Amino acid sequence: MISLYRPGATPLHRLPAGPKLALLSIAGVALTVTTHIGLLAVAAAAAAGLLASARPPGDLVRGQAMGLLWITLVVLGLAALAGSWRDGVIFVFRVVALVSLATAVTVTTRTADIQDLLERGLSRLGPGGERLAERLGLAIALVIRFVPELLAHAAALDEARKARGLKASAPRLLIPLLVRTLRTADAVAEALDARGYPGTGGSAVAQPSKTSGDTAA
Repeated sequence: MISLYRPGATPLHRLPAGPKLALLSIAGVALTVTTHIGLLAVAAAAAAGLLASARPPGDLVRGQAMGLLWITLVVLGLAALAGSWRDGVIFVFRVVALVSLATAVTVTTRTADIQDLLERGLSRLGPGGERLAERLGLAIALVIRFVPELLAHAAALDEARKARGLKASAPRLLIPLLVRTLRTADAVAEALDARGYPGTGGSAVAQPSKTSGDTAA
């Protein structure tokens, strides 16, 4: 799995993984419970500014912008059909803020730092704490990693649509995006299984081969 981390000397780079994840969690909860459009607009602008201060790669920012543009159009269109523009605007501001914050954390934090943080904290829970920490650390790293990845997929699909001269439509974006997402999930699962990562079933795959060999012998 390719990490989006980019080395740097910004204040966000120097901030340890613990405080960054804690602030990201708090911000996520706050954005979820807030329904004031003005506050959400300010939060989205502040999150975008924070992401800019982390100096992310230009191609990543462009990919996210295109992905967010399509999400915005689809959500606002559905909200208009349902007669609730306000809910659509609230959702868009939340997504922009959360994606910007998650990307800022991703490009300034090593995946290994996130896993180490969880391992240190959960190792105090008992013998099974370290194994639980490995799984939880991987899950969090995958979530943070693939939020911008999905947006990049959406941008690539939009570019392909334009190259073919096709009209914009939600099915032409969402259905291929779903297929790509499922294929990516399968590829990651196969990679983890091939490496025998705990809980992925790697040992279970090896066992039938051994049994077949014994039978043939």
